[in-house]
Amino acid sequence: MKFTPLFLVIVIVAVYPPALLGSDAQIPFREASGLAENNITIVLYPTVAIFTFKLKYFGGQDLKSDSIIVSRNMSLYQVQSSIPSISITPQILSLQNYSIVKFTFNRDLLPSEMLDVTLTFRQKIEFGFSQLSFDYWWNYTRIVGYHQIGLLIFKGIAVTHVSPNPEITMTTPDDFLLFKWNEVVPQGFNGSILASVSDVAMNSIIAEPSSFTLVIQSKTASVSMEIGNVALTPVKVAIAGQEWITPIPKNFTITPLSKAIVSLNFNFEKSGIYQTNLLIMTNRTKIPITVSISINVKINESSSPLPYLLSLIFVILLVAVAISWKMDIIRKIPTQRLFSHTDTKSLPQFSDLRLDTRQKQILEIIESRPGCSQQLVAEHLGLSKATASREITKLANLGIIEKRRNGMSYELYLKGKQI
Repeated sequence: MKFTPLFLVIVIVAVYPPALLGSDAQIPFREASGLAENNITIVLYPTVAIFTFKLKYFGGQDLKSDSIIVSRNMSLYQVQSSIPSISITPQILSLQNYSIVKFTFNRDLLPSEMLDVTLTFRQKIEFGFSQLSFDYWWNYTRIVGYHQIGLLIFKGIAVTHVSPNPEITMTTPDDFLLFKWNEVVPQGFNGSILASVSDVAMNSIIAEPSSFTLVIQSKTASVSMEIGNVALTPVKVAIAGQEWITPIPKNFTITPLSKAIVSLNFNFEKSGIYQTNLLIMTNRTKIPITVSISINVKINESSSPLPYLLSLIFVILLVAVAISWKMDIIRKIPTQRLFSHTDTKSLPQFSDLRLDTRQKQILEIIESRPGCSQQLVAEHLGLSKATASREITKLANLGIIEKRRNGMSYELYLKGKQI
């Protein structure tokens, strides 16, 4: 299946309201060094928002530290440097309505260096009665040359109001909603969002797709689905369904802000329409999440073993008829008690030869059926073709019988009794 992101809306913002702090809190950067740009990504989940600030600094004189001021409910949990030789030490001063985050470099930036400082914040989201209200802001202590914000909204959240008002609202080919504002060189930003939250999103669990409608032409089939955990805590998941559905895995744990891929294997006895609800139960939800499944099964009869079985029976019958016909021909050949003689009294001209019992029997058959073939001799005595040929060759070498070619075989005669 095609991978579907857990986010439904991408919003790119480039608006810059006046600074929230007084002018005494603003520290203009020097011409030789400063903050070139800041790219910010905000991921809004039902219970938490993740802020990622990527500040780009260019080297110069006297650039050893910087600060950013954020709203009080934003907490820092990660700081990263793009230059391995530069480590960053953060310090946080929490005041009544905001926090000052100061980060210090272990050395000055060289004039030729460009440094990316990545700050990641989290902010818990409070909502009630499926309504979400989200306010956030930050301010810089330096003037920023370029400022861009991207806002990704989880698909279970339906935005009803966003501030500041966007100048352009459009839907992309991938069904993402795009908000866009004109660019202004900023010193800070503040925004707010009002939204409604679906029941599934309130549980911070999402199942994608939420339904399956299939038409298959075999007794087995398999599809995949994704179950996402958009909370900061792990979630235990158990899947239950009809006996013709086998989920793999069936019981598992999803780590925070990640997803699991589940394979659903279907097995059917016969054609028909199969409908059910797959139940996804977690330790976070009292009511299971349901995924509706409707499958129209049209089993192709050509895949049934019955035609092959009938063909096999037909071949067996043909072989049986052929064997019966051959045995009937053999029974019609008069044997005249071919095996009743154990000496050569009926063959006085050969009585002085020392012949074994098998050779005597061969002579009796040839005497009874002048011109018979080696195959007939072998069948009457129950010998293999090779053994019969060897014995007949011995008798021919003794001058007792004569082998006369007839097409691809030989006719056998006793010497002096050829017809």
